[in-house]
Amino acid sequence: MSLPTPPVPALSGSQRRSHLLLMLFAPLPSLSLVSLSRYNGEDLPTTRRDLVHIESEMRRIYHLSLVVGHDGNYRIEGNVLNKRLCLIEGMRRTLRLCPDKVNRYFLPLQQHQWLHLPADYQITDEQFEAAITGYTSLLERPPSASDVAFLHLYLRYVLMQCHAREQPEFNQHQLQWLQQKAEYRQVLDIFRLWPLPENELIGFTLLARLLKTPNQTGVRSDDDRQLLQEVKNIIRRFEQVAQTTFHQPEMLAGQLFSHLSAALERCHFRVGIDNSLQLEVEEKYPRLLRTTRAAVMPLEAAYRIRFPREELGLIAVIFGAWLMQDNDLQ
Repeated sequence: MSLPTPPVPALSGSQRRSHLLLMLFAPLPSLSLVSLSRYNGEDLPTTRRDLVHIESEMRRIYHLSLVVGHDGNYRIEGNVLNKRLCLIEGMRRTLRLCPDKVNRYFLPLQQHQWLHLPADYQITDEQFEAAITGYTSLLERPPSASDVAFLHLYLRYVLMQCHAREQPEFNQHQLQWLQQKAEYRQVLDIFRLWPLPENELIGFTLLARLLKTPNQTGVRSDDDRQLLQEVKNIIRRFEQVAQTTFHQPEMLAGQLFSHLSAALERCHFRVGIDNSLQLEVEEKYPRLLRTTRAAVMPLEAAYRIRFPREELGLIAVIFGAWLMQDNDLQ
């Protein structure tokens, strides 16, 4: 007598959508609504609603479109750099939320395609491990199992993209921004024997910046020291304009440093964010927003950017939380 097989638990909404997004990047000749539904084990209406949600997020954050062809197959449209940025976040999120799905579907498809690459792009396991070991050292934190799994998948994806001549393009400002980073010189050394063009090396420099967890206590590079000084200047300007004093400026500086390190990368590469508090901040705290804008303007000039309203709103929320803590919010 055999024991009954326990049912496979249904995926949550975030798990379903994360896995669907990753499968849209899978090496498949076609992706119909039926096949996408099968990968998630869901009905067609649920999958259709999930795809609408994904399309909205991709358009808002990464400036991409999800279109359906006359043959009923889905494809992502947009430039290669935006697709890479979307894939990086989507792949990392799927590995966190439902790694079993990645191992069951995306990984075997990638491994199958990998076997058909020309010899020039066939990197050995030893070369992979050496590159991943060197690359994770750039993160300035112990790599997680998810970090290593992501890099294995992403490195193979990039090599297959190189073979297909699908490479990201960067404007002059973006090139200057990344080539002067300390990570760029390290990336050149890590991948010196790999068949990667310059634009892919620039892309791996950007990836290193995206994967790092900024922390003011671990500031090492000149870039980070400059940003930390700018953060302290922002706090002083905010205090002057608001005519107040923060009682724990070092702790506030740490929070702003971590946030602005990531915000600068988003601004240089036009990555959007979701800010559910934006409308509430604009309606209820216009003075807080004006003060925040005045405080960050010199930083915007120094880095040749301008924070969009959603980014400015998040910075204002950080200041507002500290003002409330000090009982100074008007």
